[in-house]
Amino acid sequence: MLKKVIEQLDNSQFELLHQELAENRGEKFVRLLELYRETGKNDPDIRDEVGANQAAFYTLKSRLQDKVQQFLFRTATDNRAELLKNISSIPHLVYNSPRETAISMLEHLETELKRLDMPSELVSVYNGLKKLHLNSAQYYHYQQLYNKNVAYALALDKADELASVFTRELCDFLLSRDNAKREILKLYLREMANLSRLYDSHRLKVTRIIMAASFGIFASEENEIPETEETIEDMLRQFHTIVDEHPEDRHYRFLRYVWHFLNYEYYKKLGLQKNGNLSFEKVNASLNSFLLLHHSCPAAWFLLSRSERPTEKAVEELRFLPDPEDAFSFTCFHLALAAGLFQDQKFSEAATTLNKVVNEISFKNYPFAECQVKLFLGLCYLLAEKSEQAEVAVRSISRKLSGDLADQFPAAQAFSRFLKTAVNDASPKKLQKLEQALAIFRQANTGPEAVLKFVKITDVHLQALAKI
Repeated sequence: MLKKVIEQLDNSQFELLHQELAENRGEKFVRLLELYRETGKNDPDIRDEVGANQAAFYTLKSRLQDKVQQFLFRTATDNRAELLKNISSIPHLVYNSPRETAISMLEHLETELKRLDMPSELVSVYNGLKKLHLNSAQYYHYQQLYNKNVAYALALDKADELASVFTRELCDFLLSRDNAKREILKLYLREMANLSRLYDSHRLKVTRIIMAASFGIFASEENEIPETEETIEDMLRQFHTIVDEHPEDRHYRFLRYVWHFLNYEYYKKLGLQKNGNLSFEKVNASLNSFLLLHHSCPAAWFLLSRSERPTEKAVEELRFLPDPEDAFSFTCFHLALAAGLFQDQKFSEAATTLNKVVNEISFKNYPFAECQVKLFLGLCYLLAEKSEQAEVAVRSISRKLSGDLADQFPAAQAFSRFLKTAVNDASPKKLQKLEQALAIFRQANTGPEAVLKFVKITDVHLQALAKI
């Protein structure tokens, strides 16, 4: 086939290829190219003229074929370059190019797509190669490769779907802290683990790691992760290694930030925040882009983690505009925005921001989020000297915490008692009582049900509350 491909080169292509080989000191390749360009010579005749034994000749011929394929791929005409960029246009190559040239270019494309682990695109390549080998013994070979990549592509699509739905359910869990949601997450992890076992695929492994590590960091009970004996640290190390080994993979270009996010949150959970500072900076530097990965991880959670660091700029400077239909991102964004306003002593503006969440999001299935938003809202109203609105907000959430949510969120209950002291106490010892209530809250405010970690209440705030 190499001879036919070289014969099908037009004169300008042949001269350019000849020149490239000569400039790269490929004398043997140049001679072989010239001999194949001549008509009437077969491989035994050419091998004799080159003066090589059979093994050396085979190697030389194979390397020349690679160079010809790369040349065709690189110097394709505008129309052909466009169709190679658009895999769905492969039929144009099959129908409008000489058979041997089309096969040569598709084989080169096959090599590139296999290297990049792109089975969906390979399906189109093998579909074309099947047509071009319809009357060849290789037809069955390409039929098998076609079927294999169809199945693998479907597996990757299924994995992407599982990861997206898992992330949505994880975000709902973070808003609700509902144990039934945690059990659903475990079912998704089990399904992903079963799928990953079917194929030796680094992409499936990365998807499984993202899901399992996310569960371990944000939803696990005593750091237990279903369907794996690996630690979070081991999984993150594998994730990092795979990404580094595939620098050209188009998915990993973005998932690299997911790794940094999980790495930072993992060390933050362990109380070793400094170990994750580099990862924090990487995500923070590309925050607008990272927040678009909400289908791959609970990305908006980073806004709350970021707000715990008082040196960071306000989120109002971001281009990110959350959709109320995405309750998790919408809530996290406005909590972080309100935290920045609170830090700048803009309590009224912070209350207005939190009211957007109350008006846009139904908290029916999100009791934990309701606690955070309404407790923070009550605090902002008090510091903005809007006592009536504060009393309504505090009474509303206190009623729920002593009723439907009794004993479920102890830290939130402790903060509610702190706010009720600020609203109702008029004694001379009010400041002392507020200090005691705040100390009790801080002692209770640990673990996964901790609330308002991004709100720093200072002595100045306490003195202002004591005067109400």
